[in-house]
Amino acid sequence: MYRNSRLAILLPILLAAAVVLGLLLGRYLGRSTPEAQLRNLVEQLTHPTNKLAYTLSLIETEYVDSVSMDSLSEQVIPLLMEELDPHSVYIPKSEMEAVNEPLQGEFDGIGVVFNMAPDTVIVLNVIPSGPSDKAGVKAGDRIIRINDSLVAGQKIPNNEIVKRLRGKRGTQVKLSLERQGIAEPVEVEVTRGAIPIKSLEAAFMLPDSIGYIKLSQFAITSHNELITAFNNLKAQGMKRLIFDLRGNPGGFLDQAIRIANEFLPADKLIVYTEDRRHNRTDEMSDGNGTIQELPLAVLIDEFSASSSEILAGALQDNDRGTIIGRRSFGKGLVQRQIPYPDGSALRLTVARYYTPTGRSIQKPYTNGDALGYEEDLWNRY
Repeated sequence: MYRNSRLAILLPILLAAAVVLGLLLGRYLGRSTPEAQLRNLVEQLTHPTNKLAYTLSLIETEYVDSVSMDSLSEQVIPLLMEELDPHSVYIPKSEMEAVNEPLQGEFDGIGVVFNMAPDTVIVLNVIPSGPSDKAGVKAGDRIIRINDSLVAGQKIPNNEIVKRLRGKRGTQVKLSLERQGIAEPVEVEVTRGAIPIKSLEAAFMLPDSIGYIKLSQFAITSHNELITAFNNLKAQGMKRLIFDLRGNPGGFLDQAIRIANEFLPADKLIVYTEDRRHNRTDEMSDGNGTIQELPLAVLIDEFSASSSEILAGALQDNDRGTIIGRRSFGKGLVQRQIPYPDGSALRLTVARYYTPTGRSIQKPYTNGDALGYEEDLWNRY
């Protein structure tokens, strides 16, 4: 009980002190000489009139027990983010890879799709020409051991299996496989490699010379994937296009801008952003787009968010396409990912998106009310 009470006292203090420290650093950054900056900063931090910073200093120097500021900060920073908008978040170092991976276009692994049924790893699919395919792994194999550690029947969580199979490209992982029709385990050694992640889910022709393209997210490869798919469909006689953004949660802004540019003539506003000081940044089309004349329909739904809404809004406001579907999610806040030295990062909202006609994409929210924000989609129904 005492331990919990002490933590409850320290957390707000550390939180407030961190804010003060950031403000002071920003205030003195770029002023005078480094020595003068440091002297002024120390004076501000230690002056008794600065209650928050002064209290933190007292805890560090006078508190009866030693306090790990690093461990406390891991708890405090997420609390700070919870008081802001729903899209400002703290990303611990342990989660950075998983958060960034879907947007990078590839990851390092062995190249299999597997399922736990219920606690045995069953290979459902092997990526053609991938590391596992080259090593001889086949769909239907059951992975019994990973690097001599038994995984079958051990009730190991799915994410732990993923960690064991993935690793830096060029490293090896030993698999012991149970294969139908073979009595003895099949032993293979897989050299991990780069596994591509495709953001374009489908591209095919429909009747009446209509092409269909579905984009699942805006990853670093999305623009290139779209152009390749478009050229393939055009070679098959496509005269109209259905561009499906349903369920697309967004991703890299530059990819949405590059894709919008393909559809628009020169000097058309695609999107603009404004920060807290009302500094405006416009993104304009350059006229080099390859899909400027093709009749276009865009499908969206309530799960189409962020970059999806930017693209749909640019096409709609420039009368370039017909938007069909449900009202989109409403995510119009711009995040900047700011890294920490330990490998973690702060994804902080720094601006707002607006469509070419000045419409704010962001739906209403209350700072600190993440639950109410999440329940919006449910309330729509």
